[in-house]
Amino acid sequence: MDLNSYSRRHLEWLIQNQPELVREHNSNKLEDRLEQRYQRALELADQFKSERGMKGEEALETASDLVLTPSDGKDPLAKPGQPISKQEREQIYQKLEAKAIAQDRARRAKAKRRSQSSP
Repeated sequence: MDLNSYSRRHLEWLIQNQPELVREHNSNKLEDRLEQRYQRALELADQFKSERGMKGEEALETASDLVLTPSDGKDPLAKPGQPISKQEREQIYQKLEAKAIAQDRARRAKAKRRSQSSP
C-alpha cells in the first residue's frame, strides 16, 4: 500500500484520536483500515460529484474531511489510552513504508519474470 497523503491524514488522525486502536492493529490490519477509509472517501467524493455537482478536488477534500479526519474528534467507542510517542509514530510509519517497498519489489520482480518468459 502506498501511503498517499489521504492515508497519511487518516493515520495522523488515528494517532491523535485513537492511539490504542493504532497500537492494537498489526501493520496488516492498520493498512487494511487505511485503505478501506480511503476507498470510502473516494466513493463519497463520487457521490458528491453526482448528487451535489461538486468538482473533483472539492468533492474529495469534503469527503476526506468527513471520512478520514472527522471534526468531532474521538470515537466514543475508542479505548482511551496513552498518546503515541514520536518514536512509536516513526516505527508505525517505518513498518507501513517497509511493507509498501516490499510489495513494490515483489510486483516488479513478478513483472520482470513475466516479461522474460514471454516470447
